Amino acid sequence: SAAAPDACGAGKTITLFRCTMRSQQKWWFLSEADPVQPGTDKDVDYYQHKSRRDEEGLPSRTGWLTCRTGADPPPSLEPRGVCCPPGGEEDTAEHRLARWAIENGVVEYVLGDSVHREVVSRSAELIRFLSDMRGRYGASKGGDAGGADTGGGDASRGYCLRASHLSLAWKTCTSKADAAVSTQIHKLLVGVLPGLGSGLAMPLIRTVRESLGPNVDGNGAATSPGHFAEVSEFCRTVAEAGARLWEVDASSSSATSANDDGIDEVRCEVLSLQWSVLTHRDALLMKSYEVIKGYVTAEMRKQDPRTCRLRDEFLGSVRGEIARNVD
Repeated sequence: SAAAPDACGAGKTITLFRCTMRSQQKWWFLSEADPVQPGTDKDVDYYQHKSRRDEEGLPSRTGWLTCRTGADPPPSLEPRGVCCPPGGEEDTAEHRLARWAIENGVVEYVLGDSVHREVVSRSAELIRFLSDMRGRYGASKGGDAGGADTGGGDASRGYCLRASHLSLAWKTCTSKADAAVSTQIHKLLVGVLPGLGSGLAMPLIRTVRESLGPNVDGNGAATSPGHFAEVSEFCRTVAEAGARLWEVDASSSSATSANDDGIDEVRCEVLSLQWSVLTHRDALLMKSYEVIKGYVTAEMRKQDPRTCRLRDEFLGSVRGEIARNVD
């Protein structure tokens, strides 16, 4: 909350909050909250913003609409940091929740061998939350963030999602006999993929790709047949999400972090994974062949500058792969 300095809402305390509507959509409001029943129709709403999926965690900077009691033009927002006492930036309710989840192995329980599909399906928000906490702790782009996984630095730096958590999720997919659990994990991983940043997304995609197999030992003998079926199902889930998987509103708060954290690199790695599946020796046997091919075709046909750069990188990697196979 903050006191409005002038014009609309002058002399009033204006509150920024998110409300879940009857449709289950998330809307943000700048309002004079009712002291008894805040967040209801008793509030005096000045401005509102209907959130996209990628804006539900933080309000959009622009794109606000003026309510009946507001005055044009609507404002633009600028983040100023965490609202807390000095020195308490890493002791907010969010940080305490993240610390509890990591210290009590909640992620390992949710994504481990003994998990039930209903547990996985209801855990997407937890995984997104812990992924977002990487930014709150200043985690680097390089996979796991401090603490127990790296053996260095302040242990609190590890109270967020780690590359090892995602590797565990994929290991569960490839070892679980219950296809329903694997399907839910695929949906969870693909759902959080755009917001992971390159530090988490790249190791995940590479882990998936490496499991195509067959895996061989130092003598060239196969040690496991690989997991083509699981990889192709993951790729099908990505393909079914289609273009909307990478759609981030340029005005949203998550757009900047997505662009700064290697989203082009991630898209290229995903495209390369899809190509590996399409060119696999068993590709024509899978039911999802046309769906995956359609995704690759659609990605390659886009004409925006980002996709042109992506296409050049992808075609370069394909030429390199062909050259290696010829040699």
